[in-house]
Amino acid sequence: ITRAPHGAEHHGWLSDTAFESAERQGQFAITWEAHGLRYGLPASMDEAVWQGRTVIVNGSRATIPAVRNRYARVAVFLVECPIGVRAHRLAQRGRESHATIEARLARMVPAFDPTDADVRIDNSGAIEAGVEAIVVALRSLASGRG
Repeated sequence: ITRAPHGAEHHGWLSDTAFESAERQGQFAITWEAHGLRYGLPASMDEAVWQGRTVIVNGSRATIPAVRNRYARVAVFLVECPIGVRAHRLAQRGRESHATIEARLARMVPAFDPTDADVRIDNSGAIEAGVEAIVVALRSLASGRG
C-alpha cells in the first residue's frame, strides 16, 4: 500500500515511486487504485495458490473480475454493514479526515453487483461476531459444503 503504516494497522508500505518500480518489475499479481492510494497483491500469492494453499485477501470490489479471471477457485466474501456503522468505525481508526471518510463512503464501484458475492457477511454487530461468521463460512467452503 502506498500509505505509511498507522498505529493500529500493520501492512507492507511502499512509496509511490517504489510501488511503480515494483509493478514494472512484475512483483504484483494484481494492483488497483482506491481512495487516492495504490494497492497490490504480491506475485508470491500465485505460487501459494498453485501449491493448493488457501489465500485470503482484503481487496477492492473493482478487482473481482481480474481475480476471478486469474484464479480457478475464488470465493468472494462481501462483508457489509450499514453506512452509519462504517462511518463510525472509520472515524475511530483516526487515519482519515472527515472529508476523506465521506468520500470513501460515497465511492461507488460501477462494475460491482453485490449479488455477485459468493458469501455475504453481516458485520453490523460486534467485530468478533463478523469474524466468527467469516471463519464459519471459510470452514464450510473448505469442507465442500459452501
